[in-house]
Amino acid sequence: MNYIIIKYNKYKLILLFILLLPLFWFGIKAGWNKANTDFPNYYVSAQLLIKGHLADAYNVNKFNTAIDEYNSEASGLFVMYPPTTALLTLGLTPFNLLNAKRIWILISLIATVAIVFLLKSRCNIDKTSAAVIMLLSGFSLYNDLMLGQVYLVMLALMLLGWHALEQNKAILSGMSWGLVAAFKFLPLFFIPFLLLKKQYKITFFLLLTFMIIHLFTLIIGGTDAYNSFFQVFTANYLHGKVANQTALSMQYQSMEVFANLLSQLSQWPNWSVNLLKIIWKVIWLCLVFLLWRKYFNSKYFLIVSLTSITLILLLFENGSASYHLLFCLFALMAFLQIVKDKYWKITLLLAYASIGFIPVLISLLHLDNLFVNFSRLWCLSFFAGIFFIGLYKQSKFAK
Repeated sequence: MNYIIIKYNKYKLILLFILLLPLFWFGIKAGWNKANTDFPNYYVSAQLLIKGHLADAYNVNKFNTAIDEYNSEASGLFVMYPPTTALLTLGLTPFNLLNAKRIWILISLIATVAIVFLLKSRCNIDKTSAAVIMLLSGFSLYNDLMLGQVYLVMLALMLLGWHALEQNKAILSGMSWGLVAAFKFLPLFFIPFLLLKKQYKITFFLLLTFMIIHLFTLIIGGTDAYNSFFQVFTANYLHGKVANQTALSMQYQSMEVFANLLSQLSQWPNWSVNLLKIIWKVIWLCLVFLLWRKYFNSKYFLIVSLTSITLILLLFENGSASYHLLFCLFALMAFLQIVKDKYWKITLLLAYASIGFIPVLISLLHLDNLFVNFSRLWCLSFFAGIFFIGLYKQSKFAK
C-alpha cells in the first residue's frame, strides 16, 4: 500500500494531465456545439416562465413544440422536474440556446473548481489530489457537462453546505442546502437528522430558502404549473414510473427497471419481482441503520447520516442517470474525513472511479446479458457497500 502511495505522489501530475484529456474531449468539446440534449429542458422552461406559460412544460407535446422554436433537432421532457427548475437558466434567456448552453458549461466548470477546493479543505489534501478525485468521476462528470445538466452546480452547493456547517456558518449552510432542495429535493431528507442534532438555525434557513424560491416561482409561474407537477409526481413515484411510463429502459439503471425487465424478458412472476424490490431495500436499510447506531454518539453522526441517506436515495431511484451519481462524491468526502485506514480509502476511491468508467467500457462491448448491462447499478452498489462496511469497521473515531 505504501508503494502505491509513493508512486502516486511521484506521478500524480501526470495522472492529472491524463484525466484532464477525456474531460475536454467527452465533456467540454462534445457539448460545446450541441444544444439538442438535456439543456433545452432548462432553457425552454425558463422561456415559458417568462411568457407566463410554465404549465405547458408539463404537457409533453406542448413542451416539445416550444423546444422546436429554439432547436428543431431537440426534444425534451420536463414532467419530472419541479416548477422551480425554470429558474436555473432564467438569467440565460437573453442568449440564444447554444450560447446559453456554452455559458452554462462555463458555470459548471466554475462549480467543478469550487468542488476541488472544498475537497481540498474538508479532506486535508493537496489541490492536485483533490482535482484527481474530482476527475475520477469520469463519465458522470463528462455527461453533466456534455448534456448541459445541473448536478455539478448542485454538488458544489451540497459540499458548500457541509463546509459551512463545519465552519459554524449556519446561515450559509442552510441557504446552500435550501437552494439545492428547491430544485432537487434531496436536502429535505436531511431535516430529521439536523433536528436530532439540534441544528435548528440551519434547518430554519434551509426551509426558508426552499419556501422563498417556491413562492417566487408560484407567483410568477402560476398555480397550474404546480398542480400539474403534483399530479405527475404522485403518479410516478407512488407507482414506480418514470416520466409517466413504467420504468423499462436500461438507461435508468435502477433496481426498479432491472426487476421490471426480469418480469418482461425472463417471465418472472409478479410476486417474485416485488419480493426482489423489497429485499433490495431491506438490505440497504439494515446496513444504514447499523451504521447510524454505531455512530449515534460520535461527532461524525451528522455527516454519516446525511451522506448515507444520499446513497440510499440514489440506490432507491426509479430512474437513475450517470450524472446523478456525482452526489456519491459527498459520501466519498465524508469517508476520507473519517476513515484512517489507507486500504479502505483507496478501495473506496477505486469503487468511485468504477462508477465513472466501467459502465461506459461495458456498453462498448454490446453484451446481450441483462445483469452485465446494469453495470452502473452494480458499481453504485459496490461503492455503497464499501462505504457502509468501511465506516462500520472503523474502530476508533472521535466521540
